[in-house]
Amino acid sequence: MIAMLSTLSQGDIHEIQKRGLIFPPTSLYGTFVAIAVPIDIPDKNVFVSYNFESNYSVVTNITEIDEVLFPNLPIISSRQTRSITRELAYTVLEARFKQHGMNGKECLLRNICEAAETPLHHNGLLGHIMHIMFTPSSSREEGIDDAYYEAELDGQNGNCDKYLDDCPFSLFDIVTRLVETRH
Repeated sequence: MIAMLSTLSQGDIHEIQKRGLIFPPTSLYGTFVAIAVPIDIPDKNVFVSYNFESNYSVVTNITEIDEVLFPNLPIISSRQTRSITRELAYTVLEARFKQHGMNGKECLLRNICEAAETPLHHNGLLGHIMHIMFTPSSSREEGIDDAYYEAELDGQNGNCDKYLDDCPFSLFDIVTRLVETRH
């Protein structure tokens, strides 16, 4: 205690300085989330795992985020409320399909149709998210194009073949596999 008081009286108080990390412009950062569910097999450790990973470039200017992730989106003034609408989500998905050289709207219609054709809600969290995303009727009327609702109805009636020629890609082929079972 005396040593501390003597140090304080001599004016050798150390100041705490603010510190920060500096990353080179080519740096990346990411997140990784895994959900593992154990399967009950005697004398074995088996898990079913759902992994979600995302990697991001370091942004040096906050205004770059919208320009990189969502090009060509309308600018919303700061006085308007911001929310993720189905129209915005569909615009982003269509843009992503276009970036990969596909017809954005036709690919989205195909995926909406396929989501309605094969129920997804029994596939856990990912299935619920995909069901909500690709089922236009699951939310209130948002003024989106009637073609999205028609694609959902086509899927409910098993008529998704007409979308195959316009879009070669299905998101559901990546995450699901159709297995026929005998009853």
